[in-house]
Amino acid sequence: MEQKFEFYRKKAKPDSTEPLICIQVRIGGTRPNVEYDEEQTPRNFSHFFWKFVGEKLIGNLTSKYRIFVTADTEAVEKEAIEQFSTEKVIVIPGISAHVDREFNQN
Repeated sequence: MEQKFEFYRKKAKPDSTEPLICIQVRIGGTRPNVEYDEEQTPRNFSHFFWKFVGEKLIGNLTSKYRIFVTADTEAVEKEAIEQFSTEKVIVIPGISAHVDREFNQN
């Protein structure tokens, strides 16, 4: 786990001059690892969300920035990459889970 952390930490923020913007998007709805989960956000909101990120969070930043995206669907991660590029967006592959809730652990 420590090796994975170091890998993504270095990829996300290679030096102190490159801002890191962290975004978590929760859509909800049934997923392979969560049987019952209500939809939290309409799927068609993403256009407005990415516009907000571009204008308000990135705004006047130079070309040096990274965006770390976590989401409960791969579609949201793909949208981020399409909007900002694979060089700017960092995602951790695989299914995201809230360990103590979604896997019934205390």
